[in-house]
Amino acid sequence: YTGDLSVTLGGHTCLQWSAAEVQALIKRKELLPQVQLVKNHCRNPDGDMEGPWCYVKGAGGNITIDYC
Repeated sequence: YTGDLSVTLGGHTCLQWSAAEVQALIKRKELLPQVQLVKNHCRNPDGDMEGPWCYVKGAGGNITIDYC
């Protein structure tokens, strides 16, 4: 997925891929090199079978993955 959707199925706004807390989390994942992580757009950088996703900040401040 390479579009500009930045809101998840749960209605959450995606965090910027460049945010420090997101960068710390994606370092632990094996990502596909051809996927460009742009702004806060939904992407599928790890080939997840569920489809495009992004990181979101929950009510308690926890950062989790949510699908788009």
